[in-house]
Amino acid sequence: MTARERGSPVLFVTEGSGGHLVPALEAARLVRASGVPVTVWYARRGRSASLTDVLVARASADGLACEPVAIPSGSGTLRWLAAARLWGSARRWIRAHRPAAVVGFGGGVCVPVILAARGRARTIIHEQNVVMGRANRWLAGRADVVAVSFPGTQGVPHGVEPVVTGMPVRAWPAPDPAARPAAQTFALVVLGGSQGSRAVNRIVCGMLPELSKEERARWTLRHLTGTDDVRAVEAAYRQAGVAGRIEPFRDDMASVYAGATLAIARAGAATVAELAQTGTPAILIPYPHAGAHQVANARWVEAAGGGIVLEESPDVSARLADLIRTLARDRLRLEGMAARMRGLARSDAAERLARIIVGEADADLQAPPRRAPDPVIVHA
Repeated sequence: MTARERGSPVLFVTEGSGGHLVPALEAARLVRASGVPVTVWYARRGRSASLTDVLVARASADGLACEPVAIPSGSGTLRWLAAARLWGSARRWIRAHRPAAVVGFGGGVCVPVILAARGRARTIIHEQNVVMGRANRWLAGRADVVAVSFPGTQGVPHGVEPVVTGMPVRAWPAPDPAARPAAQTFALVVLGGSQGSRAVNRIVCGMLPELSKEERARWTLRHLTGTDDVRAVEAAYRQAGVAGRIEPFRDDMASVYAGATLAIARAGAATVAELAQTGTPAILIPYPHAGAHQVANARWVEAAGGGIVLEESPDVSARLADLIRTLARDRLRLEGMAARMRGLARSDAAERLARIIVGEADADLQAPPRRAPDPVIVHA
């Protein structure tokens, strides 16, 4: 009997940022389309980002059951108490619904849920970055299947054989041909990830006064700031006398990429995968913290020839302006970067991951029932 025939669900659990949520939702849509019921738990940490709300609303309208998991900010005792409560909630949900598989997409929210599922369902984790995150690294030796986005993913524990699926990205309609820049236009798009980047906004705004009169006339700038920085960035553009299209975020990113000659972007896994899918060459300014996983993503793209890494430094705005000027004068180099960026794409990543999830769910139902032993409480 298959998971579809039995009606056994699959539980997805993910952080609420676009880099985690997008691959989870894309794989979940395909698993549901195969006839397997799906529930998606996503972490809600404080105020949810607008793009997260849009993604969840669209997935819910498509029939996915999406449920927020409240995770308080903080550390120490609060974090451990939240993890314990989530473990208890997951155990109760698993006992009530008897899922065939539980799939985690990284981050602290996944740890208690995957642990609660061990012995009661097949457990699968997906890593989005070149360097495995701390939560996934800890879970990798405990999950039944480890899927990764990049060949040669770093930090995989010894003895674990990951499956390379690629990084699922949003399924977009074909962009409007009118969105493509004219041959004489040099179109820049600034991307800070799903929630924007204050540092990237500051770096680009610091570059604006450096632009010559000719550059201000020939270059077009489209700047996605994130929800918190729109007014500050608009003010910086006005003060510098530079015209730009300033927006908090865009859901229809296909038109954004189609209209770009060059991207200035962070190097989150979702951004890198979207740049590859659309063949958009990029100057990557990786987020230097959180284990420097974006630095590794950016260096991987640079090694393949699809982008150039520009790390944060006191003179980064001036160096950014110089680098853009160099690329603007060398269209052949940009075309080569675009081709090499496109060569990094795995357009069937969501399908690959969904097939693994459905296969594991079916395999679990063919096996004899498994149940992890409950803790033994010894009374003194």
